[in-house]
Amino acid sequence: MRKPAAEKTMHLRPPLLLLSPTWYRFFDRPLTSERNSGWRLAFDPEDMVQSQKAMRGSYWDEWLVSKCPALVAHGRDSRVTTQEEIEAMVSRRPNTTHIDLDGGHVVHQDSPAPFAQSLRGFLLTL
Repeated sequence: MRKPAAEKTMHLRPPLLLLSPTWYRFFDRPLTSERNSGWRLAFDPEDMVQSQKAMRGSYWDEWLVSKCPALVAHGRDSRVTTQEEIEAMVSRRPNTTHIDLDGGHVVHQDSPAPFAQSLRGFLLTL
């Protein structure tokens, strides 16, 4: 994985109250870096393409095998999952709660306060 030389790095972190320490490692890397030519991605776009290729396929078996309660938070403007896909996820798996929020696929960043409120409400039902 190639990384550009950075003079200055900007770390983007999620609200710490929402995540356990296990997840911190995924958000502790810089997403962008500033160089003399301006801001740019701090990762090789080809690495992202390869990651996306590895995610292709059906994951229904993995989704349906769990019986524990799940919260499906869907951004109304998501270009990754359709409303029909979300409805299928919820209807096919018991103990699944669904919320629709303003935003795209990364709904916890697009609507952090409504997401946190919904997550807290869901967790209080457990």
